[in-house]
Amino acid sequence: MSAGPRGLDHLVSADTQVHDLPGATALPAFDDTHTHLIFAALGAHDVPVHQAGPEHPRIP
Repeated sequence: MSAGPRGLDHLVSADTQVHDLPGATALPAFDDTHTHLIFAALGAHDVPVHQAGPEHPRIP
């Protein structure tokens, strides 16, 4: 994907598949689903920090 109409022509070879998609929206495929936020939310209650009080020692 390039801003210019011929911006990536220098990368095209005989093995390149070129898709001309006038008027379409093309998005790159991402294999990494970035589930970090989901796993953080699922683990939010694993450590009972809501039970901490003055009797619990603090780590310096």
